[in-house]
Amino acid sequence: MYLLAFNMRILITGATGFVGKHLVSSFSDNYKIRVLIRKSINYAKNKNIEVVHGDLTNPSSLKNIAKKVNVVCHLASLRPNKAYPYKQYWDVNLKGTKNLLEECKGKINRFIFASAADVCGNSVFGEHMDESCSYNPKSIYEKTKCEAEKEVLKCSDKIDIIIARLSFVYGPGNLSMPKMFRLIKINKFCVIGNGNNLLQPTYIDDLINGFGLLLNKKKLNSNMYNLLGKEVISFTNFLKIIANELGVNKTNKRLPYLLSKPLSSFFRFKSKILKKSDPRSDMLDYFMTNHVYDISKAEKELGYKP
Repeated sequence: MYLLAFNMRILITGATGFVGKHLVSSFSDNYKIRVLIRKSINYAKNKNIEVVHGDLTNPSSLKNIAKKVNVVCHLASLRPNKAYPYKQYWDVNLKGTKNLLEECKGKINRFIFASAADVCGNSVFGEHMDESCSYNPKSIYEKTKCEAEKEVLKCSDKIDIIIARLSFVYGPGNLSMPKMFRLIKINKFCVIGNGNNLLQPTYIDDLINGFGLLLNKKKLNSNMYNLLGKEVISFTNFLKIIANELGVNKTNKRLPYLLSKPLSSFFRFKSKILKKSDPRSDMLDYFMTNHVYDISKAEKELGYKP
């Protein structure tokens, strides 16, 4: 039932990111890991970690990156946490994925692509969206991940392709969470709308276990799995839990939906004019909508237990 032996090698892109760091840390004890990073970044090595410098947007820098590699975990992507030109999203998320796939053809056994559950859009209240839902991306990030998924699936006849769809991963090392904690602690974090929109947070250890299943299962019945948390929670209750842990009262500040919706539309219109992402529009849209997904296929076929 197992694909990997101890002496097998895994290539991980995005190893300096939140999920990537945890994946490398978890699997470097048992497997040989090759990480692809840019030259400007320092990375700690050990006997099982090989550091290779390269750039997904530069095909020549990827030459031999997949040599003696059995499995690729492609986590690297440009995320909407800063204002980036639209072109940069397409270059990294789509063209970078195509460049890596081209270098991997005929050399590896399995290609695991980390995508976003939101490529299918937002869920209607109470609806759990499964992997068969049609594409309906909204943001530039979701659009580029959507097109990258399509490119990855085109290679299914040449490589064993697995797509892992993720959403709202939390846990130690997530650098985006402390800012939220600080705002909640000083009662300056605003709830968008009524706060009843639904989230499905994924704890990092559960996600890493899910990747372990994708790495090790020899025979899979599907090439796409939602890897998210088990529990669905309203944004208001999510904030209550954080506030309780911080020992403060939950935030009472609210940004009404009637104000947040046009504000988001303004930021998104501005982004289209400038052809540059605006994290404010993505943040507002995220916390005004539901993000609920069906993980039953991963539970049944992989034994995934978040």
